[in-house]
Amino acid sequence: MGENGPYEGLELPRKTLSLICRALAVNAARWPDDARDVYHEEYEILGHGRHARAKEEVCKSFGYGVLNPELMLHSPDSGVTMVGFGSIKKDQAQIFRLPLPESMSGDRVPRSMRTTIAWFSPINPTRAQYRLASMEAVSAYGPDDIEDKHWGLSLKGDGPDANMIKRGTVWSKRMIHNTQRVPTFEEGAEIPICVQCRDVANGGLNEDEEIEFAIAVTLEIEAEIQYDIYDEVKQKVRLQLQRGV
Repeated sequence: MGENGPYEGLELPRKTLSLICRALAVNAARWPDDARDVYHEEYEILGHGRHARAKEEVCKSFGYGVLNPELMLHSPDSGVTMVGFGSIKKDQAQIFRLPLPESMSGDRVPRSMRTTIAWFSPINPTRAQYRLASMEAVSAYGPDDIEDKHWGLSLKGDGPDANMIKRGTVWSKRMIHNTQRVPTFEEGAEIPICVQCRDVANGGLNEDEEIEFAIAVTLEIEAEIQYDIYDEVKQKVRLQLQRGV
Protein backbone atom coordinates (compact mmCIF):
# COMPACT_ATOMS: atom_id res chain seq x y z
CA MET A 1 0.00 0.00 0.00
CA GLY A 2 2.45 2.62 -1.15
CA GLU A 3 1.59 6.18 -1.98
CA ASN A 4 1.23 5.23 -5.64
CA GLY A 5 -1.25 2.44 -4.99
CA PRO A 6 -1.33 -1.19 -3.83
CA TYR A 7 0.62 -2.47 -6.86
CA GLU A 8 3.37 0.14 -6.81
CA GLY A 9 6.50 -1.18 -8.54
CA LEU A 10 4.72 -4.08 -10.27
CA GLU A 11 4.54 -4.28 -14.04
CA LEU A 12 0.91 -5.29 -14.49
CA PRO A 13 -0.36 -6.20 -17.98
CA ARG A 14 -2.41 -3.53 -19.76
CA LYS A 15 -5.45 -5.80 -19.71
CA THR A 16 -5.25 -6.10 -15.92
CA LEU A 17 -4.75 -2.35 -15.53
CA SER A 18 -7.78 -1.65 -17.71
CA LEU A 19 -9.95 -3.98 -15.62
CA ILE A 20 -8.76 -2.34 -12.39
CA CYS A 21 -9.50 1.07 -13.91
CA ARG A 22 -13.04 0.01 -14.88
CA ALA A 23 -13.74 -1.47 -11.45
CA LEU A 24 -12.45 1.61 -9.63
CA ALA A 25 -14.34 3.99 -11.93
CA VAL A 26 -17.71 2.35 -11.31
CA ASN A 27 -16.93 1.81 -7.64
CA ALA A 28 -16.28 5.56 -7.34
CA ALA A 29 -19.50 6.57 -9.11
CA ARG A 30 -22.35 8.05 -7.06
CA TRP A 31 -25.93 8.98 -7.87
CA PRO A 32 -26.19 12.80 -7.70
CA ASP A 33 -29.08 14.60 -6.02
CA ASP A 34 -30.77 14.90 -9.43
CA ALA A 35 -30.93 11.10 -9.68
CA ARG A 36 -32.53 10.84 -6.24
CA ASP A 37 -35.08 13.46 -7.28
CA VAL A 38 -35.92 11.47 -10.42
CA TYR A 39 -36.33 8.32 -8.33
CA HIS A 40 -38.80 9.96 -5.93
CA GLU A 41 -40.75 11.51 -8.82
CA GLU A 42 -41.01 8.19 -10.67
CA TYR A 43 -41.99 6.37 -7.49
CA GLU A 44 -44.83 8.84 -6.90
CA ILE A 45 -46.06 8.31 -10.48
CA LEU A 46 -45.72 4.51 -10.52
CA GLY A 47 -47.19 3.94 -7.08
CA HIS A 48 -46.38 1.96 -3.95
CA GLY A 49 -44.23 -1.14 -4.36
CA ARG A 50 -42.67 -0.12 -7.69
CA HIS A 51 -39.16 0.54 -6.33
CA ALA A 52 -37.42 -1.52 -9.02
CA ARG A 53 -39.23 0.21 -11.90
CA ALA A 54 -38.45 3.65 -10.43
CA LYS A 55 -34.75 2.74 -10.09
CA GLU A 56 -34.70 1.49 -13.67
CA GLU A 57 -35.94 4.87 -14.88
CA VAL A 58 -33.10 6.54 -12.97
CA CYS A 59 -30.53 4.12 -14.44
CA LYS A 60 -31.61 5.02 -17.99
CA SER A 61 -30.16 8.49 -17.45
CA PHE A 62 -27.60 8.07 -14.68
CA GLY A 63 -26.42 4.44 -14.79
CA TYR A 64 -24.26 3.80 -11.72
CA GLY A 65 -23.88 7.54 -11.21
CA VAL A 66 -21.37 10.32 -11.80
CA LEU A 67 -17.66 9.50 -11.57
CA ASN A 68 -15.86 10.91 -8.53
CA PRO A 69 -12.16 11.00 -9.53
CA GLU A 70 -11.05 11.56 -5.93
CA LEU A 71 -12.76 8.35 -4.77
CA MET A 72 -11.28 6.52 -7.75
CA LEU A 73 -7.75 7.43 -6.65
CA HIS A 74 -8.08 7.48 -2.87
CA SER A 75 -10.04 5.87 -0.06
CA PRO A 76 -12.86 7.91 1.51
CA ASP A 77 -11.89 10.04 4.52
CA SER A 78 -13.61 7.61 6.91
CA GLY A 79 -13.18 4.46 4.89
CA VAL A 80 -10.92 2.11 2.99
CA THR A 81 -10.87 0.86 -0.61
CA MET A 82 -9.26 -2.46 -1.50
CA VAL A 83 -8.46 -3.71 -5.01
CA GLY A 84 -7.76 -7.19 -6.31
CA PHE A 85 -7.67 -9.12 -9.56
CA GLY A 86 -7.59 -12.70 -10.81
CA SER A 87 -9.04 -15.12 -13.32
CA ILE A 88 -11.85 -17.61 -13.02
CA LYS A 89 -13.55 -20.35 -15.04
CA LYS A 90 -17.17 -21.21 -15.63
CA ASP A 91 -19.03 -22.32 -12.46
CA GLN A 92 -16.02 -21.56 -10.29
CA ALA A 93 -15.55 -19.04 -7.49
CA GLN A 94 -12.75 -17.12 -5.81
CA ILE A 95 -12.86 -15.68 -2.31
CA PHE A 96 -11.33 -12.34 -1.30
CA ARG A 97 -11.22 -11.70 2.44
CA LEU A 98 -11.95 -8.19 3.72
CA PRO A 99 -10.54 -7.74 7.28
CA LEU A 100 -13.05 -6.09 9.59
CA PRO A 101 -11.80 -3.18 11.73
CA GLU A 102 -12.30 -4.15 15.37
CA SER A 103 -13.26 -0.57 16.30
CA MET A 104 -16.49 -0.95 14.31
CA SER A 105 -17.72 -3.86 16.43
CA GLY A 106 -20.64 -2.81 18.58
CA ASP A 107 -20.56 0.77 17.32
CA ARG A 108 -23.89 2.17 16.13
CA VAL A 109 -22.65 4.23 13.18
CA PRO A 110 -23.97 4.61 9.62
CA ARG A 111 -21.86 2.39 7.39
CA SER A 112 -21.80 1.27 3.80
CA MET A 113 -19.95 -1.18 1.60
CA ARG A 114 -19.69 -1.07 -2.17
CA THR A 115 -18.41 -4.05 -4.16
CA THR A 116 -17.61 -3.81 -7.86
CA ILE A 117 -16.41 -6.47 -10.32
CA ALA A 118 -15.28 -5.77 -13.89
CA TRP A 119 -14.44 -8.48 -16.42
CA PHE A 120 -13.96 -9.12 -20.13
CA SER A 121 -16.51 -11.68 -21.26
CA PRO A 122 -15.96 -14.09 -24.14
CA ILE A 123 -18.54 -13.36 -26.83
CA ASN A 124 -20.39 -15.12 -29.61
CA PRO A 125 -21.73 -12.52 -32.08
CA THR A 126 -24.20 -15.04 -33.56
CA ARG A 127 -26.17 -15.21 -30.30
CA ALA A 128 -28.73 -12.70 -29.09
CA GLN A 129 -27.12 -13.04 -25.67
CA TYR A 130 -23.66 -12.51 -27.14
CA ARG A 131 -21.84 -12.04 -23.81
CA LEU A 132 -21.26 -15.55 -22.50
CA ALA A 133 -20.03 -14.96 -18.94
CA SER A 134 -21.58 -13.19 -15.99
CA MET A 135 -20.08 -12.52 -12.55
CA GLU A 136 -21.40 -11.46 -9.18
CA ALA A 137 -20.23 -11.28 -5.58
CA VAL A 138 -21.86 -12.73 -2.49
CA SER A 139 -20.79 -12.78 1.13
CA ALA A 140 -20.33 -16.42 2.07
CA TYR A 141 -19.56 -18.07 5.39
CA GLY A 142 -18.95 -21.62 6.48
CA PRO A 143 -17.81 -24.78 4.68
CA ASP A 144 -20.88 -24.83 2.45
CA ASP A 145 -20.52 -21.16 1.44
CA ILE A 146 -23.95 -20.24 2.77
CA GLU A 147 -24.68 -16.71 1.68
CA ASP A 148 -24.92 -14.05 4.38
CA LYS A 149 -27.35 -11.50 2.96
CA HIS A 150 -26.32 -8.89 5.55
CA TRP A 151 -22.58 -9.14 4.76
CA GLY A 152 -21.54 -9.55 8.39
CA LEU A 153 -22.25 -5.87 9.05
CA SER A 154 -26.08 -5.81 9.16
CA LEU A 155 -26.25 -4.21 5.72
CA LYS A 156 -29.11 -3.96 3.24
CA GLY A 157 -29.23 -3.18 -0.46
CA ASP A 158 -29.30 0.32 -1.93
CA GLY A 159 -29.08 1.81 -5.43
CA PRO A 160 -29.81 -0.06 -8.69
CA ASP A 161 -32.08 -3.10 -8.57
CA ALA A 162 -30.52 -6.59 -8.47
CA ASN A 163 -31.67 -7.42 -12.01
CA MET A 164 -30.09 -4.24 -13.41
CA ILE A 165 -26.64 -4.86 -11.98
CA LYS A 166 -26.45 -8.27 -13.69
CA ARG A 167 -26.37 -6.66 -17.13
CA GLY A 168 -23.18 -5.99 -19.05
CA THR A 169 -19.66 -6.78 -17.85
CA VAL A 170 -19.60 -4.74 -14.63
CA TRP A 171 -21.37 -5.82 -11.45
CA SER A 172 -21.61 -3.23 -8.68
CA LYS A 173 -23.67 -3.27 -5.54
CA ARG A 174 -23.91 -0.85 -2.61
CA MET A 175 -25.04 -2.02 0.81
CA ILE A 176 -25.99 0.38 3.60
CA HIS A 177 -26.44 0.00 7.37
CA ASN A 178 -29.56 -1.39 8.95
CA THR A 179 -30.25 1.04 11.79
CA GLN A 180 -32.05 -1.63 13.80
CA ARG A 181 -28.95 -3.80 14.11
CA VAL A 182 -25.44 -3.17 15.38
CA PRO A 183 -22.77 -5.61 14.12
CA THR A 184 -20.54 -7.29 16.67
CA PHE A 185 -17.57 -9.46 15.75
CA GLU A 186 -14.40 -10.83 17.29
CA GLU A 187 -10.77 -9.94 16.67
CA GLY A 188 -9.57 -11.24 13.33
CA ALA A 189 -13.06 -11.29 11.77
CA GLU A 190 -13.30 -11.02 7.99
CA ILE A 191 -15.93 -10.77 5.30
CA PRO A 192 -15.35 -13.50 2.70
CA ILE A 193 -16.32 -11.93 -0.62
CA CYS A 194 -17.05 -14.75 -3.03
CA VAL A 195 -16.72 -13.87 -6.74
CA GLN A 196 -18.77 -16.29 -8.84
CA CYS A 197 -18.78 -16.90 -12.60
CA ARG A 198 -21.65 -18.44 -14.51
CA ASP A 199 -22.62 -19.26 -18.07
CA VAL A 200 -25.46 -17.04 -19.32
CA ALA A 201 -25.54 -18.53 -22.82
CA ASN A 202 -26.99 -21.99 -22.14
CA GLY A 203 -23.75 -23.88 -22.58
CA GLY A 204 -22.01 -21.41 -24.87
CA LEU A 205 -19.19 -20.67 -22.42
CA ASN A 206 -16.17 -22.96 -22.66
CA GLU A 207 -15.48 -24.55 -19.26
CA ASP A 208 -11.71 -24.23 -19.85
CA GLU A 209 -11.83 -20.49 -20.63
CA GLU A 210 -9.97 -18.32 -18.10
CA ILE A 211 -11.87 -15.06 -17.61
CA GLU A 212 -9.91 -12.21 -16.10
CA PHE A 213 -11.54 -9.81 -13.66
CA ALA A 214 -10.80 -7.05 -11.17
CA ILE A 215 -12.60 -6.29 -7.92
CA ALA A 216 -12.83 -3.08 -5.89
CA VAL A 217 -14.40 -2.91 -2.43
CA THR A 218 -15.01 0.22 -0.37
CA LEU A 219 -15.95 -0.01 3.29
CA GLU A 220 -16.98 3.36 4.70
CA ILE A 221 -18.29 4.86 7.93
CA GLU A 222 -20.53 7.76 6.98
CA ALA A 223 -20.05 9.79 10.16
CA GLU A 224 -17.30 11.45 12.18
CA ILE A 225 -15.42 8.85 14.23
CA GLN A 226 -12.45 8.80 16.60
CA TYR A 227 -10.73 5.83 14.97
CA ASP A 228 -9.22 5.16 11.54
CA ILE A 229 -10.51 2.03 9.82
CA TYR A 230 -8.08 2.60 6.92
CA ASP A 231 -5.08 2.09 9.20
CA GLU A 232 -6.71 -0.88 10.93
CA VAL A 233 -7.40 -2.69 7.66
CA LYS A 234 -3.99 -1.72 6.27
CA GLN A 235 -2.19 -3.28 9.23
CA LYS A 236 -4.25 -6.47 8.96
CA VAL A 237 -3.48 -6.80 5.26
CA ARG A 238 0.23 -6.27 5.89
CA LEU A 239 0.20 -9.05 8.50
CA GLN A 240 -1.53 -11.37 6.02
CA LEU A 241 1.10 -10.61 3.39
CA GLN A 242 3.93 -11.21 5.85
CA ARG A 243 2.44 -14.55 6.80
CA GLY A 244 1.83 -15.44 3.16
CA VAL A 245 -1.92 -15.76 3.68
